[in-house]
Amino acid sequence: MLICHFIEVFSLFDISNSVLSNSNQHTIKRSISCRGVGLHSGVVVNLSFSPADPNTGILFVYNKPGYEKEIIKGSYQNVVSTKLSTNLGKEGNVIISTVEHLMSAFHGCGVDNLVVEVDGPEIPIMDGSANAFASLIEYAGIEAQSQKRKVIKINKAIEIKDNDSFIRMEPSNSDDLVINFAIEYKDLLIKKQSYRYSLINDDFKDDICNARTYGFESDVNKLREAGFAKGGSLENAIVVSGNRVLNKGGLRYKDEFVRHKILDLLGDLYLSGYRISANVFAEKSGHSLNNQLVHEIFKQRSCWNFQEESFERPHNWQSNGLAALA
Repeated sequence: MLICHFIEVFSLFDISNSVLSNSNQHTIKRSISCRGVGLHSGVVVNLSFSPADPNTGILFVYNKPGYEKEIIKGSYQNVVSTKLSTNLGKEGNVIISTVEHLMSAFHGCGVDNLVVEVDGPEIPIMDGSANAFASLIEYAGIEAQSQKRKVIKINKAIEIKDNDSFIRMEPSNSDDLVINFAIEYKDLLIKKQSYRYSLINDDFKDDICNARTYGFESDVNKLREAGFAKGGSLENAIVVSGNRVLNKGGLRYKDEFVRHKILDLLGDLYLSGYRISANVFAEKSGHSLNNQLVHEIFKQRSCWNFQEESFERPHNWQSNGLAALA
């Protein structure tokens, strides 16, 4: 197993376009691990990825010394809470929190089958984006498997609303997942932002992967008093104060906030267990609505059908200055 530490370097890893240019399922070539702090728990957690057989999906293994090992499927059915993050649980005994950035990396990198082992209550936040996880996957390598991917093809609109927030899926004329996301805040900095992302035609690593989670300075004390954000810092989250960002170096994108919302959505949708072909329209959506939408997809079986993936998806990877060193 490779144990990797992430540091800023100038060398870049690159995965060839051919890696994911077929419709087969994929896993990683070798096991790899890292460690980091949980955003809300503040606990230092060891995390490892291992290859898995076709049709396994994403399995989370809670393996803390002195405790019985628990296996939790990375599935919308196992989501037990969506307050501030997406959290998986099993029979109320074990909860693995904040899985959305990790699931987003698997979605964007094209990883279908993987075992994730963790020895703490939460997936490490790393730098607040999905970039560290994507870089781990790059370094471990991705390989095609013998089984074809199944894709959920939406053929009738499905929508979830909550006051002025909504998320809707509509049929697509292609095999693509296209997300149109809009957010609006009353603060002086973010205000209104919108972004359109295509899973096939755009580059996850360049366009979405580096967008960090965010919050407001005025909320920090209240969150910590409520037991959240114990591991939060300017190293792993954007903090907005009035009309400025407190982080040294500022934003990675001028619209980093809405891009991060798309990152979260990609992770939440991947808990369906499949890729999805649809046009998605979302406004002010979050983990709760995202998860409700996935539940609604499986309730409304007449609104979609399975098909085998047929498109060739470009995969132009560069790790943007983050490399994994053994």
